[in-house]
Amino acid sequence: MRWYQVFGALALVLVSGVASANMVIPGQYFLSDHPNGALSDDYGLRLDILDPPSGVGPTFSVELGGARVTLTWDGSGTAIISGSIFNNETGSLWTIRHVLTGVSASESGFVATGGTLTVNVAEADQDLYGATVYTFFSVPAGGDSFVAKGDSHRCGSSSDCGPLVARGWLNIAGNGVDVNDGSIDDWLVQLTPVPLPAAFWMLLGALGVFRVAVKRSV
Repeated sequence: MRWYQVFGALALVLVSGVASANMVIPGQYFLSDHPNGALSDDYGLRLDILDPPSGVGPTFSVELGGARVTLTWDGSGTAIISGSIFNNETGSLWTIRHVLTGVSASESGFVATGGTLTVNVAEADQDLYGATVYTFFSVPAGGDSFVAKGDSHRCGSSSDCGPLVARGWLNIAGNGVDVNDGSIDDWLVQLTPVPLPAAFWMLLGALGVFRVAVKRSV
């Protein structure tokens, strides 16, 4: 395959991605809070297990207070969620990195069968939560531990929800922490594709012009 054919194929994939508004395709996505989460409205990540034995909270926003979280999937068997999350109870920013494994394409998106989430507690909250770093493990619910796709899961009548959402399930079991309630925590987020920089589109356009010029000179 010639170089301009490669770029042509790439352009086709990109255009297809733009047109597939109801599909999660390889790329990078901003996470935003889901408007209808269980127990608490408008959260992105719920870690009940950090508050035993009550098992309610804290919840974290992926967009408030300077939080910024992205999901990156290159089409391989691994996807990465990383960034900073806002503790809705204490007002502190924590950092996270979730490596999703066993990722495969599925209906309008992808599913993962495993993964590990590392949470770095903000210094201001370390006395409250008794640690600086926690490790959570992805657990299956209905066969999958994480799902990202075009869906309206739990959106109900919310007009500002979707169409791309993701959800995943977590447990801290095996982390050396005394857990009394045995709860399973969850991601519940909306996804927005990260736009490609204008410079990339300009480069792609310039390559197209160059290709035409080459063909005409032949």
